[in-house]
Amino acid sequence: MPLFSEVNQFFGVNPHLLSYFQAHGGWDSFHGNYIVKLAEFINAALPPGYFVDIEQSLQIRVSFADPDREDLVRNYRPDVAVYERTTSPTEQSFAYPGEATATLVQPIAATFDDVPENYYQAVVVYNASAPGEPTTRIELLSPSNKRGAGLHSYVDKRIATLKSNTNLVEVDFLHETLSPVIGVPRYPHDGKSQPYTITVNIPEPDYRQGRAYTYSFAVDVPVPTLQVPIGVGQTIAVDFDVVFQHTFASLSVYAMRVDYEQLPENLNRYSAADRERIRKRVELVREKSTAGLSLDDGPFVHEDEA
Repeated sequence: MPLFSEVNQFFGVNPHLLSYFQAHGGWDSFHGNYIVKLAEFINAALPPGYFVDIEQSLQIRVSFADPDREDLVRNYRPDVAVYERTTSPTEQSFAYPGEATATLVQPIAATFDDVPENYYQAVVVYNASAPGEPTTRIELLSPSNKRGAGLHSYVDKRIATLKSNTNLVEVDFLHETLSPVIGVPRYPHDGKSQPYTITVNIPEPDYRQGRAYTYSFAVDVPVPTLQVPIGVGQTIAVDFDVVFQHTFASLSVYAMRVDYEQLPENLNRYSAADRERIRKRVELVREKSTAGLSLDDGPFVHEDEA
């Protein structure tokens, strides 16, 4: 009998669900819901003088089955952008990095291959200091934009964003494709790699001197809470885990994709350590269900971790 739960039974990202999306599609639904939940979270956390909106992403929609075909490009995907009002916000202290420890810190310029300046003359550069222009972009990376034509388009827009001195946060829950951020260890082949990453790019005073902070985390580990820059000298704490869990619970279809009587599809695409974490979690969920215990309170702590 299948074993489902409306509540995510893993800490952090649910590997069953993300494996399903990468094997069969359906990512667009989750992406859209995650962006809405993220915008709502940020809207509630913003200080006076800032507002949030959902706008066109740096990413383009490409056929999930064949992302290399240019003729299958659709339209832009909405992501979150933070704006500064024309009124001066209350000054707040600013500290790098977030409340978690970055697993990789490198110059932003090192995260992409630079090209001659004439290549960028046709790219619109956003002035983060001008009224009405974004100060921060938050992107939830999609499968079709981490490879093929979608990747090339995203990288171009990513570089343009960073060169415009706009803060860029890249959330990557897709372990089966390489990160577009150069320098991030390749999962699962690199021993230092993790399946999930959030990269906070802060191009201050400009992209060449700015820093890209990458936070990596494993399966069955909460998504970190990070200090996200929203302007010069200001940050807000964003609990990316709360956003993921609310998104998972927002539609029953996500729970229906996760059968805890089974292991995730393409299990071999996880590292040995993450495969073991998945097996332990699945076994625990089965044991609790067999014992008649409710799964509504979310994941249980392993006895050896209590």
